[in-house]
Amino acid sequence: MSRLLNKRTVKYQRLFSPLGRAEEIDILLNDDDEFNATKLYLDSLIMDALSRFQLSDEQLTQLHRQLLDDIPIAARRFLGSEKSMSADYQFCTYFTWYIAERVNKRLGKSNLVKSADNENSN
Repeated sequence: MSRLLNKRTVKYQRLFSPLGRAEEIDILLNDDDEFNATKLYLDSLIMDALSRFQLSDEQLTQLHRQLLDDIPIAARRFLGSEKSMSADYQFCTYFTWYIAERVNKRLGKSNLVKSADNENSN
């Protein structure tokens, strides 16, 4: 019984440890075209965030993949925005908006994700 209860209970994990803003900017500016180092850095943030929701294994896998695919788009937008580059917030904070949009899309609400999906298909 406890095994079943544990499977149904949302268990929040905290694996992500953010770098400083300057370190994040350095990773973004020196990353490859696919932002693989940034993906590696943000992977635990994504998993931390998704662990807050009761998702099937399939939903978790899909959202995780979609969010990793969103990282190059978010990184280019962040780097291309004078406001973002001069703001006090970090890229990881900026990316949590993408996470929220993906989760909201799963729940039937979204605006940004449609444009990110369109950008991915081009």
